[in-house]
Amino acid sequence: MKGPPLCIVAILLSGVAPGAPQATFAQAPAAADTAAQAPVKLGAAELQKLVAPIALYPDALLAHVLPASTAGLDVVQAARFLRKNNGKAEPKPDAKWNTSVFVLLQFPDVLYRMDENLDWTDNLGKAVLAQQADVMKAIQQVRTTAMANGALQTNDKQKVVVEQEAVKIAPANPQVVYVPTYNPDVVVVNQTSPNYTAAAATVGFAAGVVVGALLADDHCDWHGGYVAHGVYPVPYGTYARPAAPYNPRGVYDPRGAADPRGRYDPRGVRDPRGAADPRGVADPRGARDPRGAADRRGVADPRGAAGRSGGSFGSMSSGARASHTSMRGRSSLGRGGRGRR
Repeated sequence: MKGPPLCIVAILLSGVAPGAPQATFAQAPAAADTAAQAPVKLGAAELQKLVAPIALYPDALLAHVLPASTAGLDVVQAARFLRKNNGKAEPKPDAKWNTSVFVLLQFPDVLYRMDENLDWTDNLGKAVLAQQADVMKAIQQVRTTAMANGALQTNDKQKVVVEQEAVKIAPANPQVVYVPTYNPDVVVVNQTSPNYTAAAATVGFAAGVVVGALLADDHCDWHGGYVAHGVYPVPYGTYARPAAPYNPRGVYDPRGAADPRGRYDPRGVRDPRGAADPRGVADPRGARDPRGAADRRGVADPRGAAGRSGGSFGSMSSGARASHTSMRGRSSLGRGGRGRR
């Protein structure tokens, strides 16, 4: 049997640039990997169904459930710890878990449900990482529906308020948190649903959890679309130190719990002024001001941090500066003009 004419083979080969097949095959897997890694974003209805089981939780608790969902392995390990420890959070395990997972040790039933429904936890975590603001919006939509059908109400265990069109849920007693229990398929219904009349009667509460100040500064910024611990938005995907005891200045603030500077102190964590510095938080002198705490010059002193050297005399020796200062003092007392000896 005769093969194809040599001229035809030559033409076919000439149409392929040297190295083209290798480049094509090298790029194909990379493109496939990129497509596989790209997060699949959910629509509004899908997100509402996803967040419905936790949407009626207090804001401060939600501020930890959402970050914890991004650390599924930590959730599994924490649930195992609780089961072995008869549901007790103490003594705290020596583990590098997500900070929010440590906080949820105080809420065994929440951790157990997240552990027993790992597919749901994983999907929630992926949604939080890929579209956090959309997740927050979906929670608000679920809450709005629950309020409309009477399922979400203020009572002796929680306060429900609407501020700037955002539905907020807080414990009636800030130191005791009650976790609501409900069937999301029944609670989150609209007025046309046959379950509408039963929705209000389907929300119960588990036993209250005494948390003290554990969740005092944790909240959801509904307009910003994120959760925050203290003044800091939560950086997902990172491990922070466990909150034990919880630091009200935010878990990422390296200032120790014994630091007398209050949590509203605007001086940043990199401020070298020590905790014993009596200069108040309203002191406009910056962190780089070398004037010590014992400096009696008031905060309104127009001489800045460089006031010790002053303008064109900055290159003078210490002896010359002392002489200049002395003469300036005599001048102010009427004992001679500036620069006289």
